[in-house]
Amino acid sequence: MKFMYIAGLEHSGSTLLNEQMAQRSQVLGLGEVGNFFSPQHMEAYIDRWGNEPDARLCSCGETWEKCSFWRDVMDLCGERSNNSHVEKYARLFKYIRRQFPKIRVVVDSTKSRHILDMLIDNSDQLGIGGDAIQIILVVKDVRSFALSIRRKTGQHSLVRAIRTMNWWYGETSTFLTYGRRIGSSLKIVSYEKFCDDPDHVINAVLEENLLCNEEVENDVHSEGSHIVMGNKDYLMRNRRRIRYDTRWFMDDYVNLAYMLHSRARRLNHRLYREAV
Repeated sequence: MKFMYIAGLEHSGSTLLNEQMAQRSQVLGLGEVGNFFSPQHMEAYIDRWGNEPDARLCSCGETWEKCSFWRDVMDLCGERSNNSHVEKYARLFKYIRRQFPKIRVVVDSTKSRHILDMLIDNSDQLGIGGDAIQIILVVKDVRSFALSIRRKTGQHSLVRAIRTMNWWYGETSTFLTYGRRIGSSLKIVSYEKFCDDPDHVINAVLEENLLCNEEVENDVHSEGSHIVMGNKDYLMRNRRRIRYDTRWFMDDYVNLAYMLHSRARRLNHRLYREAV
């Protein structure tokens, strides 16, 4: 069993990538597992989304408690257990091997370096060899990312755009260094390339793990899609569409910040070249 860990910043397409990969047979997409297991993250999630009707929905369309995957391991949820992440992931992997023996790829989009460190350091205890962990760094063009953050915060200024690009540059370059230092395989997925040709990108990510020319499932509630705590706007409302917001093309602050931020510009070009 291959374990694929999606890393990157928020608003970069991690939920979209996880969901689209889960449409392939033998792939199980689980969403932000580390956050689902964390009491602190779960408390913050319920505070933020608890009043929304789809807050506790799995991407399969059922509530977490009724989901054909999660219902048998709901005691691992951060609302119900304070056990360590190592214990919870170990139980999860045993459960998958026992109940879903045909699954060859498990996809986790938690994105946290702390959780990834824990998984790699305890790979033997978890029953997954270090070479079975594949890191997928999903990145969005820094200009598109800056616009996404502007829309989230409502703050629109040149200073804000530059600060957002500083954040994107620091986090992305740190994760590139981290991924290569720990020795696990690292693949870069460009959100722009993915939106342009999702099948090509998914095939390149899965490579030898699956037969990449297989057909995508027609049912949006695929058997392998059991994503929790992902992007609700995509998962529950717009799953039949892969959209790309081009409004950054005409945003003067974003484009001026890009011209001024030479380091972000160089890294942006490099990532696009290196992405699958």
